[in-house]
Amino acid sequence: MKGPTGWGIYPLSLLESFAWNFPPARGYCDTLVPAMGAPISLRQEKINNMTRQYEKRNNIEIQQLYKEPDIVAVLKNRRMTWAGHIWRSNGLMKEVLKWKPQGKRALGRPKQRWIDKVEKNLAEIGIRDGETTAHDDRDRWKQICVAVMGLNGL
Repeated sequence: MKGPTGWGIYPLSLLESFAWNFPPARGYCDTLVPAMGAPISLRQEKINNMTRQYEKRNNIEIQQLYKEPDIVAVLKNRRMTWAGHIWRSNGLMKEVLKWKPQGKRALGRPKQRWIDKVEKNLAEIGIRDGETTAHDDRDRWKQICVAVMGLNGL
């Protein structure tokens, strides 16, 4: 999806679906990337030639203008696809995903992990063990990824 100046919005927004969550610099693109805790708000401002005022377009108008799929749905699909890839592999990525750190945790709310979002999406469509499903049946996993695209919210 290209913005009004030709820069891509999807690559920056979808970075989170393939990456672990690291604390970002405050104030950097906090309206685009959901990993930073802000809601997705893609706004485009257009100058009205009659009044020389900016008109703000909402998300629905932008989707109709660019005819692209919902970015939240694409984000979920890619996150689930990547999770299936990791669960089917027998490499270092799978070991890191299953690794349990030793020692005490910091006080406060536990950090959100990438896999927690995947498990939450699977629970919303009624699947308890995504790892065995992804490992055993690739075609079924593709259907699950498409089903997750239809869920509302992040």
